[in-house]
Amino acid sequence: MFPSNEEGFAKAIIEAMASGLPIIATHQSGATTLVRDGVEGFIVRSRDVHHLAEAMLKVATDRELNARLGHAARQRGANSNSWRDYADRVIGICNEGLRKMSPVRTSNG
Repeated sequence: MFPSNEEGFAKAIIEAMASGLPIIATHQSGATTLVRDGVEGFIVRSRDVHHLAEAMLKVATDRELNARLGHAARQRGANSNSWRDYADRVIGICNEGLRKMSPVRTSNG
């Protein structure tokens, strides 16, 4: 559970997913870049304790739902999310930025 009101993408979310735990988080936690509401967990409204409690009760009381969400979270969280994958993505982003910054060369000079 990560009901943050203001956050970048939290490492705790991906760690929980890779461990096979269903996710309960807010849009503000950055979770929506990886977590689909109702698939890997629940995205709850920020500062809405009733919505948060409802999601927590669903996951805590429905074993089948808990297992389904946790399995989906594990599948999505474990795929292409190693430190090597992260490093490769960062290097790619940096190389793309450098490529865009390089002056355009023409055949005339």
